[in-house]
Amino acid sequence: MPMSEVKNEVVKSCLTSNYLPAMLREHKNGWIIEYYVENPISHELIRKKIKLTKLVSRYKYLRDARLHANKIVMALNIKLSTGWNPLFVSEDARLYTPISEVCEKFLKEKEKESRKNTMRSYASFAKLFSKWVNKSVFVEYFSMIGRIHIVKFMDYGGR
Repeated sequence: MPMSEVKNEVVKSCLTSNYLPAMLREHKNGWIIEYYVENPISHELIRKKIKLTKLVSRYKYLRDARLHANKIVMALNIKLSTGWNPLFVSEDARLYTPISEVCEKFLKEKEKESRKNTMRSYASFAKLFSKWVNKSVFVEYFSMIGRIHIVKFMDYGGR
């Protein structure tokens, strides 16, 4: 099978997942490794790139630099295929926590310091909030909740 067909098959298989594989691009201005990952909020693919100017300048022969760059590409593709997303690596990774997980963590944390009746109240409120979240499609992550959503939840009242 020719290399171009192999690349096309890889891209087709990745279109259903949340990334496009990393590829080495050699331009006049320098080399870059380019790949796309899904933004968890907008569900769009975002282009990420790694400049390799310093890496290329370290090697006497381009062949050696290309070999090193291809190893980086392979490692990136393995990480991407296992679900790694560079957007989750930064401090802002907590912003992409699903609401159900936030509710569970809240209840576990409060369980340590609250009385039995208080915990029952918290659990009831969390259940009501989860029910509202499941009905409303527009809220997926806790960081997406704003004042308008809280007002809508308060108007909801468990109906």
